[in-house]
Amino acid sequence: MIMNTFNQHDIIYPQFSLNDDIAVNKHAKCCWLHQANDLVSRIYYKAIDCGMIGNSYPQYPYLGQQADYEELSTLVSTQPFTGQLIERTSTLFIEIFMEVLDQFKHISDKKNLTHFIFRRLIATFDTVSFKRRLKEMYALHEINTSSLLCYVNDLRAAYRKLMVIRLDLYADWAMYDPRNLPECWEAMLKRIRNQYPSFAGYVLKFEFGQDRGVHLHTLLFLNGSEVRQDVVIARALGELWISIPPQGVGSYHNANAHHYKSRMQNIAVGIIYGESDSFDAGMYAIASYMAKSDPIVLLALPQLHRTIRHGALNGEQKLKMARRKNLASIPASIFLRHP
Repeated sequence: MIMNTFNQHDIIYPQFSLNDDIAVNKHAKCCWLHQANDLVSRIYYKAIDCGMIGNSYPQYPYLGQQADYEELSTLVSTQPFTGQLIERTSTLFIEIFMEVLDQFKHISDKKNLTHFIFRRLIATFDTVSFKRRLKEMYALHEINTSSLLCYVNDLRAAYRKLMVIRLDLYADWAMYDPRNLPECWEAMLKRIRNQYPSFAGYVLKFEFGQDRGVHLHTLLFLNGSEVRQDVVIARALGELWISIPPQGVGSYHNANAHHYKSRMQNIAVGIIYGESDSFDAGMYAIASYMAKSDPIVLLALPQLHRTIRHGALNGEQKLKMARRKNLASIPASIFLRHP
């Protein structure tokens, strides 16, 4: 159901050029941070599994340690930062890693440097301070997850049927400056609202990956009583994204596609109505993933204030939700006809 023609001139692109050395340099730094975060978190969870934390003697050897040593050595030798990181661009594991690196920056024994750093990381993981910070990180993640789920549940309460579209949106970082992406998203959101009167809301996450660079994970919601064929609509919305950045730059992944949906254990895309344990489980998994903080992306997109966003119910949606909740509270016997 498409209405209203969108004026292409309504899209305003900021004047960022990929030839900007700062942008390219930031991408390299983001890749280093991403790899460091993955490695240090992996070391932590492996150490937990091996019983190396909280015990004087591990239960069994640290599996994969040699590969981790090699990767750790590479990270140490390629550390690209000369000063302190901007606070909001680092994760807990990156902060710990940078603190440990700083402790050993004057060591003369380069041969054993990686071993010293590895052992200090393990020791740091066992401190009261780290455990407190880790607990705070988990608590924040649960708060973000709950916020996203509350928003989705409010939409479900407002509509008898709700269509859920999941798209991952990309732009080739080697051809297009990622600092343009927030404005591209705003342009897409404006076009969706103009072309789809059934549009109900969205969830958005900006994320950084070493292969894809900055990209967007989205959930798009439509009134399921007014639209159908979620696969077709998801494809149309993906093509809509491709039309916004310069030609040949944009691409997308359609999680509503049949071949992808068939592999899901709990399907949380498509049309949902009524209660569904499978949808609830699937949506929790999606919300939990999208709620994970990715502050690294803020280094590439310093103009961003939030990496995770979602819409808000308007007055009409709030009224629908209230009416449906009130109707659900009325005993079914009232609607039965008695002779």
